Amino acid sequence: MKSDVFTLQWRQADFATGTVTRWSRSTVKAHEHVIFPFGVMPDVKAQLERERERPTALEREQGRLIWWVFHRNGKPVRSCHAAFKSACGAASLPGRIPHDLRRTGARTLRALGMGDRDIAELCGWETTVMGAGTSGVTRPGWRTVCGSG
Repeated sequence: MKSDVFTLQWRQADFATGTVTRWSRSTVKAHEHVIFPFGVMPDVKAQLERERERPTALEREQGRLIWWVFHRNGKPVRSCHAAFKSACGAASLPGRIPHDLRRTGARTLRALGMGDRDIAELCGWETTVMGAGTSGVTRPGWRTVCGSG
């Protein structure tokens, strides 16, 4: 599974503003930076803070910097198929696919009050089809919800 998440580096996470920036790539779907507001989701923020502690200890032990947010003993994660399948089995959710997490994330962002266009931007979708169903309700943008706009 190819993912922007696996290549995420700690320098892309800003704990002061509670955001992670996915840098643009030279592709049609990812031609702009995307700023994801993790600070508005306490569970996500707490998990990232815990994850940041792990490489810090490993860096001291190995005497080198670990750039990646998601790594195995300091080396970047390349795939998580087996781990994802195992976690789904342990949670009694067989047959799930990683894309299900994206849809769950979109529902969470909607519950935070974000509009369809902003959700599509954060999730990397070109259209708001996934977010259809706001019934004409205008919602604040993610920058407003996160306090940066």
